[in-house]
Amino acid sequence: MERTDEHGRIARRVDLEPAQLRYLEAMMARYAIPDVSKAVRVLVNFAMAAPDHEERIFKQTRCRHCV
Repeated sequence: MERTDEHGRIARRVDLEPAQLRYLEAMMARYAIPDVSKAVRVLVNFAMAAPDHEERIFKQTRCRHCV
């Protein structure tokens, strides 16, 4: 069964590379974002609001950590 919070958000685990977490934490500090979950939601909302950029965001591989 999925857990939801008082806002109806579903709890999910997201694995991040250390550099990705550092980046999110820097953006949290710069823009007064209260937690990593909110920072990820900001990014997803941006992608959802820009369907014309969907392919640019998701199709191109930008793996800084792949071997």
